[in-house]
Amino acid sequence: MQQRLPDRQGESVLVHIQEFEDGFLAVPVQVAIPEPSPVPTIETSSAFVVDRTTGAVTRWPLLPLDVLARQYRRYQNGQPMTFDDP
Repeated sequence: MQQRLPDRQGESVLVHIQEFEDGFLAVPVQVAIPEPSPVPTIETSSAFVVDRTTGAVTRWPLLPLDVLARQYRRYQNGQPMTFDDP
């Protein structure tokens, strides 16, 4: 699904929205949605997660949806990010 949200200057920005168990991932659409890296680096694009329960928005590195969902669950439980587990 794609929606438009305002950016910092009030301009409309197209975002791609993907649902996962605990929320929604909102990725600003530039020319094309970047391929997510399984492990974030300094060059990794960023995305937003909208919490399903509270509606709180947090900025995240763009990760494959299954990896992001696992990391977001860890974040909700106060645990650090880890990329060692499957």
